[in-house]
Amino acid sequence: MLSIIHLHSKILQSLKDQIDDLITSLPYHQTTLTEVILILLGQADLDHWRDILNFLYDRKGEMQIQWANQVTTDILQVEMSHLASKETGVHFLAKTTTESKLKDFNIQEMAVTMQRVGSDVWQLFSKLLEVDPYVNYKRNWARKKAEAIGKTRQKTTLLKHPDILFPQQIQRSNHHRHLVLNIL
Repeated sequence: MLSIIHLHSKILQSLKDQIDDLITSLPYHQTTLTEVILILLGQADLDHWRDILNFLYDRKGEMQIQWANQVTTDILQVEMSHLASKETGVHFLAKTTTESKLKDFNIQEMAVTMQRVGSDVWQLFSKLLEVDPYVNYKRNWARKKAEAIGKTRQKTTLLKHPDILFPQQIQRSNHHRHLVLNIL
């Protein structure tokens, strides 16, 4: 076992020496370390991306946080733009909305569309709604009550789509229905 560790240590030292030589020679080849890293990342196996991203996350600084926020904002902006388009069927203009259109509005259908078209926005809304202390209190109270009588709660499914779950917060709370409508 000791010989394997010693061999492994020698291999790592040799690799470190080769990397040091590569870094030292970069100016002579008119290239940068960033270019070399990008080439290596381009050849990385997808199985290793989680390790690479976790490595960067563990060393997070202001620059990484700003980058992650920008990427997330860009993704959510594209999804919100798509959700607001006429093609999704969720779009409506306040000035042309009538009472009958509002009565015909179905939040469950909107939720199905939103989950299908804007899955990242859907996840964001779900997480934001989970922070409601009243909803959390009610959920925990119901869970404790169910445990006390020996029953477990089942998640409620939405419409005829058993594979699409609707956040319980929106389903049970009129306040949150209005919140989602006001956000959109």
